[in-house]
Amino acid sequence: QPEFEGRPSGPGPGYQAAAYIAHQFEQAGLTPLPDGTYFQQYTALLGEVVAPAVLEALGEDGEPVLRLEDEISFDPLTSFEDQGIWEEELVVVGNMNGGVRSGLLLLLDPTEYVAPWWQTSRASLIVIRLVPDDEVGTDDLAPIHTPTMQLPDYPNLLIGESGARRLLASAGIDLDQLQANREAGERIALHTGLQVRLTAGLTYHEIPATNVVGYLPAADMRTQGERILIAASYTGPSAPEGTVYPGADEDASAVAVMMEVARLWHDIGFEPKRTVVFTALDSGGGEYFVNRPVLPTDLGDSWTVITVHGIGAGDEELARLEVGAGLARAFDSSARRMGIDTTELGQWRFPFAGSPRAGWSSRDTAYTGLAVTRPGDERSGTPTDTPDHLDPQFVAEAGWTLAHYLMVLSSR
Repeated sequence: QPEFEGRPSGPGPGYQAAAYIAHQFEQAGLTPLPDGTYFQQYTALLGEVVAPAVLEALGEDGEPVLRLEDEISFDPLTSFEDQGIWEEELVVVGNMNGGVRSGLLLLLDPTEYVAPWWQTSRASLIVIRLVPDDEVGTDDLAPIHTPTMQLPDYPNLLIGESGARRLLASAGIDLDQLQANREAGERIALHTGLQVRLTAGLTYHEIPATNVVGYLPAADMRTQGERILIAASYTGPSAPEGTVYPGADEDASAVAVMMEVARLWHDIGFEPKRTVVFTALDSGGGEYFVNRPVLPTDLGDSWTVITVHGIGAGDEELARLEVGAGLARAFDSSARRMGIDTTELGQWRFPFAGSPRAGWSSRDTAYTGLAVTRPGDERSGTPTDTPDHLDPQFVAEAGWTLAHYLMVLSSR
């Protein structure tokens, strides 16, 4: 609703949305947390862009010969906190697995390992990851930062393939040949001799945040440690003054489906053999949930996490990506029963991942999971993400599939 202003985290619309979801959980008969509420409260870090990212290639006289703005952006999966103007030599890296720890690094593979912040010298490290052009975002919004992780103080950015090709061509370097060498297994640490200038700035400050959590306890005590978690984000970004990100598809559509599954199960009297936890996540709430479990968690407990995001607009097929074995196959089976087509999702930022571009993070428990979404919604996550562009049939199809799939998982 317009008065919620896109549900930004913190007191105000974010808290109002949390109260609404908690009321729906209560009406659906979900069990509250041990403290008697549905709220897991913590401190989140809210980011602000203080200087949009600009990358310039410099000539021998130190003046710019190429300027990239739309071709680069902050990396939404890897935050940092710093502001300034840096001039460094461009170093192209591939298959080095953390072996290069200084310079302005252009990573040919965006998932390439970079040494953690405590093993690097901030004064001489900048990371720019090469991605397809359509993955480069805008610099209106700061990356979400996990409150339980250290904020790196060196810049992390993305560059699209077309921008990287132009940048390297200014130094007489062929990007396609470099990529072919990397794919052949060659270790690449190419000092290009090209001086580049980066301007960028992000800052973060603390705000109170709240996950909304309710659950159905396991009917079978022997499997109560094998938990299933359905999760969706309910808050949106803190937009620049005068701008609202309504968040109808990202991510009210997923929260609506999650609440409706709980209501449906309550109406039909469904009793899962395994504990099923319903969680509406605030900013950085997935990682906080992992590191500060609100339910008693013992060694050997396991979690199967079903993350739902943006299912009300976009492509006709439901896309899914699994971490673990057999989860996608079971999801496809539920979808077929409902006459719904599915496809594999290329990549996804799981909200429970300990490292933005790595696998699962767990302390004393094991996590597997499945992400479910509809790609292709160009209005999702923008000021035009309003209810009028949602397809009610898309929402219904996702709900039918997820309700059946979760019943199967929790009954095995």
